[in-house]
Amino acid sequence: MTFIPKTIETLITSTVEPDGVLPVSVRRQLTQQQKSRGAATVSFVDQRADNLIETADESVDVVISLQAAARMMETGLDWRKSVQEAARVLKPGGRFLFVEQSIMDGGVKYLEYVGNLGAYDINEIVDDGI
Repeated sequence: MTFIPKTIETLITSTVEPDGVLPVSVRRQLTQQQKSRGAATVSFVDQRADNLIETADESVDVVISLQAAARMMETGLDWRKSVQEAARVLKPGGRFLFVEQSIMDGGVKYLEYVGNLGAYDINEIVDDGI
């Protein structure tokens, strides 16, 4: 597993688990990468993705969401709030990288929802219709 690029200095965690606690298996994988690859310093923070209370406004360069919204819907978390929280914690010029379903609950188009929270360059977006 090579999830954390060596160029990342610090990784702050969040989870889609309803209790806000990062699973032990995820902690183990990230710790192993940190040790074996000399990857980022991992700051394990037990915080739900829809409430990044432990992360300051405009303090993060990149937020990554990999199919978290669908999992959040399954566990009763608010995927819309997680997008709002991502926008809040990103530094000006920061990036929100995501792989998500195109259409969410109630027919909401994920890309349109994200786009309404801030400016984005349409040339940087790849929508493969998943």
